[in-house]
Amino acid sequence: MAVNVDASTHITVINCVMRDLTQKAVNVQAGRYITVRNNVIYNIGHNSLTGGHGVMRQWDSKFGDDDLNYYRLEVSGNLFYNVGQRIYSWIKTKPFITMDLDEGKSILLDETDDTVLKMRFSQNLFLYGGVTEIRLKQHPNVEVSQNSIYLSTTRKYPSPQGITCKDGGMPGLEVWGNLVHSGPGEGAKGNSFDLNTCMSASDYPTRLHSNWMAGGGANRGDLPGITDLGADGQLFSDPQLSNFTPNAASGVSSAAGVPRAELDRMLSMISEYGLDISEDVWQNDHENLIQLILQNRPLADFPQATYDSVSGTIDLQTSTRWQSTYGYSTLALRLEAHYHSQLVAAGHNPLNGYINSSKTVPSPPSPASPAVSTSPASPTALSPPTSPTASP
Repeated sequence: MAVNVDASTHITVINCVMRDLTQKAVNVQAGRYITVRNNVIYNIGHNSLTGGHGVMRQWDSKFGDDDLNYYRLEVSGNLFYNVGQRIYSWIKTKPFITMDLDEGKSILLDETDDTVLKMRFSQNLFLYGGVTEIRLKQHPNVEVSQNSIYLSTTRKYPSPQGITCKDGGMPGLEVWGNLVHSGPGEGAKGNSFDLNTCMSASDYPTRLHSNWMAGGGANRGDLPGITDLGADGQLFSDPQLSNFTPNAASGVSSAAGVPRAELDRMLSMISEYGLDISEDVWQNDHENLIQLILQNRPLADFPQATYDSVSGTIDLQTSTRWQSTYGYSTLALRLEAHYHSQLVAAGHNPLNGYINSSKTVPSPPSPASPAVSTSPASPTALSPPTSPTASP
């Protein structure tokens, strides 16, 4: 973790590069009037067991009424790149593991019961996140505005999502001027906007307006104030050359998304530090993760395993030592739905190895081996945008 704010006020995190962190870049617990501005935050949470995120307002910290001259939390002008979990979360005191990749949001807002406060998430650029870019939970008076989000349309299980809200409780929520490119996804995933539990058609056009989406993602609840350009629509001028200005040729408003001056500043910072923001082509393989766990589990603690093909659960019997330490006799591995469906279709028991018997668990890389990027840097990809047609 780079920055942890606890029992502090009036903190500003500015002009930092925070990268390659297992946990959060910025975590705000018992703190308020926090500003996170003009930072580059990338490669976060890939190997976290307990939820690594870009910026998180964590847990239900109660302060009472705020001084409304200040935002309790403002996150603005930041570049988030490649934030997302790549292994399953596991807290050892819990007798189960849900084998989904559901942690690793770029911005995550936990609930509060406080009612007099305001927050703003504005003019941030989000690229190639793995789970969800902005995740909102119960808070009043939150503004989400002029963010630009560009996600992979081919990554699956899970498919990355744009701006989502959980379980209502967001009076005064404003969502306007955001651009979200995301793929169609699977099940309830792949949403460009999932706001229907927190907003309704009556919020248009005062608090929900001027948003655009493309790439095939969903506008869950079909809310107004969100223009869908379709799966083949082009929100941005030239993403392959890091030109994330609004695409005037598609009719996208020049006032939507991150303003040009902010984009130029971000790209200058990227160039200064020699960072690569080309697309990360990593794909999750649930079968690999499950087999890695099964074939390398410590047998002294998990001596026996059984598989229930109906529920899609693998039960690991625990040792006496484990039971006395953690209080349960069985650890349930709840398989990800798509992988479970593949097992059912093949009539295969994962305790017998891979569905394709010729496939084997990959060997871990040598600690001495240098890291190799799967996305080679392109010098042109680091140049500030120059398209005259996309100028605001």
